Amino acid sequence: MKKTLQRIVLVVKDESVSDQIAQSINQDGIEIVTCEESEAVEALLSQGPIDILIMDLPLAIPLAQHISSNYSETVLVGLSENCPPSLVQEAEKAGVPIILERLELETQLHPTQGSPVQHFERLEDFLAKNKADALLQPIIKLKNPKEFLGLESLARPPSHLPLWNAQTLFAYAARKEYLLETDLFCLRAAFHEARAISGLQKLFVNLRPRSVTHPHFVQKLLDLSQEAQIKPQNLVFELTEQQSILNLKVFLENLDYLRSLGFEIALDDFGTGFANLQWLYDIKPNYLKIAGVFCRNLESDKTKQVLLEATTEIAHQLKIPTVLENIETKAEFEAAKRIGIDFGQGYYFCKPTPAKELIPILAGYTQLSSI
Repeated sequence: MKKTLQRIVLVVKDESVSDQIAQSINQDGIEIVTCEESEAVEALLSQGPIDILIMDLPLAIPLAQHISSNYSETVLVGLSENCPPSLVQEAEKAGVPIILERLELETQLHPTQGSPVQHFERLEDFLAKNKADALLQPIIKLKNPKEFLGLESLARPPSHLPLWNAQTLFAYAARKEYLLETDLFCLRAAFHEARAISGLQKLFVNLRPRSVTHPHFVQKLLDLSQEAQIKPQNLVFELTEQQSILNLKVFLENLDYLRSLGFEIALDDFGTGFANLQWLYDIKPNYLKIAGVFCRNLESDKTKQVLLEATTEIAHQLKIPTVLENIETKAEFEAAKRIGIDFGQGYYFCKPTPAKELIPILAGYTQLSSI
């Protein structure tokens, strides 16, 4: 049975042409997305399938091999209007199907009233608006679930932008070398939200390691935290995407400098990707956050239990408190507590929540002044 089309992405510089193509193929059951850069396409591809990708020929050719090798389900089509014959020949050699006239699409499909076309704006434009929300989620002490260690901030782009989520945002930022700017964008939202929580001792925020190696990172961080009146000792950086570090020496030196200023470090998503024992040794974190994938059905999965018992024993030998993410059921909570994990977070305790809604919830908890 032929697969039903779900998503078509257009990367066409001429806005009028893009609009005409979108109108000609807009049908019920089809999601149409327009964007302006190949980096945006790669970010979208990394987060979900694209059925048909229509691009200006100069952008399509460099992506042809990447898409055919990694996204074989995606049909890449080049738009050749106003392109010289030599470029058309190059596209043919690269195996890119070509639309010579946009009218070809208009005559092939008979549109009905479809969904609104979504535009995935340029990253620089999105960041310049400086509009993001942050939700906060408590990190709970498992032996006494009425005590909490601190709050993790989870940045969220405005809810009316369906294409933007944290994974897509940072996938796009990595491809454009805008990780520092994007991290600072999320930190501003986190600091703004956290200031509403009086007396907050620990705010956990996500940070990409390549941001740490940026020559201006420390100063920009200090400026931002001072502006928000957040003390270094109240801030814990959760390091994510360890595989993106390009200069380990500078990275570790900057981490040591951050610690000397009073900031703390958490190793996030331990047990997945590159967050492994080598990173535990190199980073020597203040907290070890264990990936939530190990929490699902923990009460009945003996393999996960053995792995978490070993991880917890190693961490405790190193005097590093452990945090298990994504605890969603009472059974998972009880299993994690039996294993000896120190802290947990997840929907079982509290979902990510705006500060104003979280304040009355936290009134029933005690904040730990020390571990």
